[in-house]
Amino acid sequence: MKKRLFCLILCVCTLFSLSAQASGGGFYRRVQYGALAPYENLAFSYSLSVYERFLMVPDDTVNQLLDQIDAEQSEEDDAIYDMRIWYSPDGRFQLDVQVKEPTYGSFNQEIEMAPRYLELVRDQYEENQHVQQLHEGILREMPAGTMLETAISYDVYAEDGTAHNVVFVYYDLYVDDWEYCFSLTDFGGEYETAQETLDELVQTISVQPHEVYL
Repeated sequence: MKKRLFCLILCVCTLFSLSAQASGGGFYRRVQYGALAPYENLAFSYSLSVYERFLMVPDDTVNQLLDQIDAEQSEEDDAIYDMRIWYSPDGRFQLDVQVKEPTYGSFNQEIEMAPRYLELVRDQYEENQHVQQLHEGILREMPAGTMLETAISYDVYAEDGTAHNVVFVYYDLYVDDWEYCFSLTDFGGEYETAQETLDELVQTISVQPHEVYL
């Protein structure tokens, strides 16, 4: 199996501004982005809360992206069952939720492979993007269960050739035969801010057992 989380981000990151100013702290986020508002996905058995001023990408756009991904996938790529995307009004953050085929046979194997994550995704980036893995995987105890945090940084380039550092953090959760990936892209390039922001949202997640119907 092979994850394709990062190439999905690269497909849509051109939608958003790369000039947002650095920000951080729960108080700032509430002032800037509003209170947390509930979102429930009954089809894929999860719910979470998202800042009320975050904008959700329309289903038609997401479905087009999923169709494109499906057409480009190889047999090695994990099947993606569903994806939801939000972005902040200032272009600073992008939040994604993916429900997908598990990359490994168990969550313990996912944890064991975490230090080698960059090996699995490096070919999805150009050399001049300077992709780096920021740690070897961190276990986070969350209300929904134990999650594995993975984080990378890489450069993207504006039309004038200016490089902008991007940080991508995601929390991984295995439930039954599905893998849930909750990720945040910070176009401001700050790991601490990205991790803290995603962590606040992931604290609200609930995942219920489901019946296999795909």
